[in-house]
Amino acid sequence: MALLLNSHPRWGLAIEYYPKIYTRDAISAHFCTSLDGNVSWRTSAIATISDICKLGQTTQANSIQRISSGITLEKLKDLLELTRFPSDFTNFALPSLVEGSITLMSSLEPTPFSYEYGYLCFRILVFSLNACLIDHGYTLEFTIERMTNAPPGTHLDLFWGGAADLICAELSPMVLGFEQRLTHILNPSPDQPPALQHPKLTMLF
Repeated sequence: MALLLNSHPRWGLAIEYYPKIYTRDAISAHFCTSLDGNVSWRTSAIATISDICKLGQTTQANSIQRISSGITLEKLKDLLELTRFPSDFTNFALPSLVEGSITLMSSLEPTPFSYEYGYLCFRILVFSLNACLIDHGYTLEFTIERMTNAPPGTHLDLFWGGAADLICAELSPMVLGFEQRLTHILNPSPDQPPALQHPKLTMLF
């Protein structure tokens, strides 16, 4: 009840309150709850991904305002429900989802993390960025297969591990005996377009 009283009608809980409901244990407990009471969550999630991707593909202020105004806190929560299911991680492997999440985060005042809304945008950004890295490293299908076969409650550990292994391979390939698969992303050639536009990153600072 106290949390509801401190909730903004659009942005959700303030930073003084929302970290308490997004701890590792709290998220694990939420994954054990049923989605039966929210029959349209998947439709909402996929539509919200589409809308956020549109934000990543436009620079027009009117379009950004129109699209972002329709992306509610509940829709962000629906989108993040996809992380319960390994097979749905393919939906996050979209560079435009990373860029759109940055645009959405930047709309919050005074900072992107002032409210729950911005934090959920950040979570979507992080899931998407890691999924893109794994996809560019040609191991997304393998990672999802490992996640699918993982013991209950551990599939996210394998997701983060999949991205970490690729990054470690770039930093210490000889020591770890890993193959470098992200060089074209982390150190692109002059004639290669970047996977993520630099102006999007500067919006957060």
